[in-house]
Amino acid sequence: MARWKKDQAFLDITQAVDMKVFQESVRGAFADFKDPRRIASCAYPAWFLLLVLLTGYLSGCNTLREIVNFAALRTSWLRELTGLEECDPSYSTF
Repeated sequence: MARWKKDQAFLDITQAVDMKVFQESVRGAFADFKDPRRIASCAYPAWFLLLVLLTGYLSGCNTLREIVNFAALRTSWLRELTGLEECDPSYSTF
């Protein structure tokens, strides 16, 4: 099986992204999502959990366990993307 080659144009674009602007667009995209949970007892905002689910799925995760592992492996990226300190939700959180 052939190994996937990185596209240099894609790498150049990702380096040119302003993370602050990207963070705000991510938060804004999920800002109107109504959270049916009791907010006082929630460790993570609903928009963050949706973001983790979507990015995990788009990265090739097929199960919830894989998405939890994805979040654990990408904690620093999620922290940079969202500005949240705690970015490693457990299986039971989902």
